[in-house]
Amino acid sequence: MLAKLSTITTLYRKFTKNQVLTEGHLNEIVDFFDDQDRMSRIDLSGVGIICGFQVSYNEPAKTISITQGSGITTDGDLFHLYQSKVNGDKFIDFESNLYTHYKVYDNKKAAYKPFFYDGTEQLQIFELLTAEQLLLDTANTFPIQYLKANTGLEITDAVALLYLESYEKDSDLCVSLSCDNQGLEIIGNHRALLVSKTVAAQINSHDSIISTTNFANLYCKLPAVVSNRIVLQPENFSNYNEIKKKFTNGIFKNNVTAKLGDGFEILLSNLQMPVILSSIKKNLSDLYSFDENNAPPDFQYRYDLLNDLIDTYNEIKLLLSNMDGEFCCPDIKAFPKHLMLGEIVKTKPYFEYRHAFYKSPLLTGQNLSTFNDCLPVDTLTETGTESMVNEFIVDMEGSEIQICYGKNTDLQQLYSLIKRAAQLLANYNVNFNYIKITPSFKLGTLSKKAIPFYNNVGNQIIELWDYKKTAIGKQRSNRSYHDNFLNTKRPLEFMADHDFYRIEGHQGKNYKEALKIIQDIRYQNGLGFNVVVLGVNASEAQEVIQNFTSYYLNKNHGYEHKSGVAPGGTFIMIYIEGEYSQYPYYYGYGYPYQYPRGSSLAGDFESEGNDGESVILNPIIADFTLPYLCCDDNVISLSLPVNKLCFDELTPYFPFHVSPTGGFVKADVEEDLNGGVTINQYGEFVFDPKLVSEELIGKPITFTVNNFDTKCEVTVFKKPKFDFTIAITKSEKTNEVTADFTITGENQEGMKYAWDFGDGTVIETTTETKIQHIYKYEAPAKESYTFPVSATADNGNCNYQVKHSVTFEITDIKVSIENRYVCRNDDTPYILTIKSENKKVILSGEGVSQNDAGRYVFIGYNVPENVDKVIVMANGKPSGLVITMRNLPIAKFTYAIKDTDLVLTNNSVNAEIYKWDIAGEIVETDSNSEIIRPLSSYKSTSITISLTASNRDCGESIDGPKDVLLRVIIPTTNCLKNATAFIKKTTESFAKIHQQPEIGKFSPETTSLIDEIERQFKIVNENTTDFINGNSNNQLGEMYRDFIYESFLSTVRNTKIAEEKTTLNFLIESHISLFYTILKCQKPDVLKTFQDQITTITPRFETLFKSFIKIKYSTDPNGTLKEFLTEMAVNFKDVQFILDAINSEISNLS
Repeated sequence: MLAKLSTITTLYRKFTKNQVLTEGHLNEIVDFFDDQDRMSRIDLSGVGIICGFQVSYNEPAKTISITQGSGITTDGDLFHLYQSKVNGDKFIDFESNLYTHYKVYDNKKAAYKPFFYDGTEQLQIFELLTAEQLLLDTANTFPIQYLKANTGLEITDAVALLYLESYEKDSDLCVSLSCDNQGLEIIGNHRALLVSKTVAAQINSHDSIISTTNFANLYCKLPAVVSNRIVLQPENFSNYNEIKKKFTNGIFKNNVTAKLGDGFEILLSNLQMPVILSSIKKNLSDLYSFDENNAPPDFQYRYDLLNDLIDTYNEIKLLLSNMDGEFCCPDIKAFPKHLMLGEIVKTKPYFEYRHAFYKSPLLTGQNLSTFNDCLPVDTLTETGTESMVNEFIVDMEGSEIQICYGKNTDLQQLYSLIKRAAQLLANYNVNFNYIKITPSFKLGTLSKKAIPFYNNVGNQIIELWDYKKTAIGKQRSNRSYHDNFLNTKRPLEFMADHDFYRIEGHQGKNYKEALKIIQDIRYQNGLGFNVVVLGVNASEAQEVIQNFTSYYLNKNHGYEHKSGVAPGGTFIMIYIEGEYSQYPYYYGYGYPYQYPRGSSLAGDFESEGNDGESVILNPIIADFTLPYLCCDDNVISLSLPVNKLCFDELTPYFPFHVSPTGGFVKADVEEDLNGGVTINQYGEFVFDPKLVSEELIGKPITFTVNNFDTKCEVTVFKKPKFDFTIAITKSEKTNEVTADFTITGENQEGMKYAWDFGDGTVIETTTETKIQHIYKYEAPAKESYTFPVSATADNGNCNYQVKHSVTFEITDIKVSIENRYVCRNDDTPYILTIKSENKKVILSGEGVSQNDAGRYVFIGYNVPENVDKVIVMANGKPSGLVITMRNLPIAKFTYAIKDTDLVLTNNSVNAEIYKWDIAGEIVETDSNSEIIRPLSSYKSTSITISLTASNRDCGESIDGPKDVLLRVIIPTTNCLKNATAFIKKTTESFAKIHQQPEIGKFSPETTSLIDEIERQFKIVNENTTDFINGNSNNQLGEMYRDFIYESFLSTVRNTKIAEEKTTLNFLIESHISLFYTILKCQKPDVLKTFQDQITTITPRFETLFKSFIKIKYSTDPNGTLKEFLTEMAVNFKDVQFILDAINSEISNLS
């Protein structure tokens, strides 16, 4: 075979006058220009099939047709189909050649190696013949219909190629004129050949161009992947779980994630990129291995990322469909004298054995410019200061992809897109806690849009995002939420094309704070879209609330998530009503990165939950967009005719003035409180102060319209309701009467009382509910006096006045008693002495009676407990004698073991003198302060203590004697025996639970808890001795994990069945009792060794009890757990950290 470009002639000679020419001179000229012509073709145009050469097979006629075409071999030969005229001249002006016969082809003259040979043996090749050619060569030719019968080659397994058979004509064949006169003839026969696919593959194995990736073929292999459009209907917003289910089903609909993974596997396997393929497969699996039952809270962002990946994948497919490879200098040895035309019968969408046209950079426009080299240089003018996570780089060493942006070729762009997909997956991160609005584009390729917030954005992603920008050194002009490494900072301040606003960083934040920030950005930058916030319940177990959400959802349609909003559209944020602790992004949540520490956007709306997680009030959990806006949706105003009012049961409601008309009004109060908003009979929102929860009385109540904050505020107070009583006492002096006034009634907190006693004295103001006034009169006295008394109460907000008259009569009846101070337990009949000119005087009053002799007596024992002073009445009128009751002394004490001391606390009342008997030690004192004795003073394990409390008038009272346990010595054998009995008894109770008929109605969470607690008892039962001795303390952390208490709290909140609540109480008590049963017999030094593990567990009990109190759930209705813990505390007197934990738990039991 003669390959012309195997050696290149680079010079030729200029002829001179009278020069002797040789064959060398002439051949040199021919070779030089022939080489230049050939190199111009392959270097400036390209190589391969330019057009035509389409192969088809006519089954009925058993013929093969090849259309006219044009092609260039890597040796620079220009291929056409030729036909011969009668005189032997060739012509190309025809549409196609029709081949009817074949013959075995012998290549021994041209010896086209290595293509047509397997070592020294020629491959099986057949030449196709037209009818015209058959006339010139009939020897050993056969119709094509006998191809299989004669050769075994199926026509469906056959491949056609064009071949230029080139060789020098043998010199002994020269005739007529000698070869010396004609020169050496170079034969060039254009032949259509037929080979099997196996032979074609062997020929192609020597072809460095066709054996590289066939991008068009690869395009056909890749599956079609299209993003699923997720549109929510009003019913999909019934609760948070329904929204997650809708999105989850939309993400995985049509098996789109699996198809995407398959597509990347086909692509990257063909391109031999195992490292990048492994990264993409792993991250796809990690991010998209959930279902509707365990959808992650960042489901919308994962949907967005999936769309970005699908967009990138389809950009790759589009590029492959018409991709130009890099052929700056084609390999001249690739196919120097042949062109592969493809399969005779095409069975796939693409040809496996056909040369494409491999364009030169001159035709593709992808030639290297002087703008830059392979390094994408774009200077960063200002480094950002926002908190970021370092970007992870896949294939950092560049073992599989090294991108030269300066080449600006399709192949480099393909590499860029592949690497972009890998980087987006590897750097997914939603844990960024500030809100931004970034101008972007709604439609078009991903590279023209803003880089999203849910990635760690560094120089690598910036370079890969928009290949064309990077190729000209303008990659830092991209726009993104993350702009530390971009020159486009604060993009809203500059003129730039956009038709969309990305709104990011708001999910997981309190909706009011997020709304305020977004609204501020809108107003500051004049952004033309509306914002709406809608509240939903966390789960379907909660009561459905008819609110603005229902109103708005039924008013509008077509809710789609777009990660933002177009100008002229409406951006809708969905938040959860009430507190929610399982939503993103509390500290520590996120894939695969931790939440950045620092101030949280939730601010005052965030608190710490039971297990240290961040609990956020009204967090945003999703966002949607509508392609239109309503002009009045954001024109919000609300007012009431009053901003402060006092009310009682007769106070009417007050109408709201609302804008927009039909706007939904809601009190901005905690979820379980009533802010007084209701709807009247006309469907109008009104404020009824009688509905306001007690906790809100006296506090400002604010309101929202359509979930937007308003300036409307009102504070309500209950009108004070009170009265007063009057007790008249005649003074020993003849011209004075003492009146005791006592306030009775409700709502008296913070009241000041102004008293007008009606006798011309100065008005007295006091906060006390009792007051005394002395009325004076002049002798000789009138028979009766009347004074109008008024009391005006004012709490600074509301006032109320009560009026009564004080009337007393002046009489000559005087009643006296030996002692005006009488004990309540005194049953002595004290004689009441009467002095009067009247013949008959009747005495009355509490404790007043007549003895057997008919004399009036007073017995303190008969006075009711609630009477402190007895006014003795004479003939139905106050006699002036007032007897004061003295209360009995009540002895009461408590004790506690604190460290190494016994502490006695005196809680006695109404006593003046105290007498202690402490194990025989007598202590008399008039002080009720604590008495402390060291435990070392007592040798026995328990002592007896009593307290006697007395006063001078009413005797004494005794508390005790009490047996006080100072120390407990419990043999280990008893502990083991007691623990075994406890476990056995509890295990039997589990069996009864499983036999309950109601168990089938229990929630899955309760059933799971039953199994978990029962499993704990089985573990301890199998190794009771090791647990009791402390040898298995390292297992306690696994048995008492966080999730158990989260499950308890969640299940308790949602349970409705009484039997289920009883079972949950049993589980809680058994679970905690098991813990302290295990610890109670262990030595203090053993317990202190495991202090870290134990103090990790005990706060979880306390936190759980506090949570139950908060939701008003009674954990211990029968007091059995409290009793158990109280008894258990004695066992840990030498282990302070456990004793403190138990005491704290007891105080928080409900």
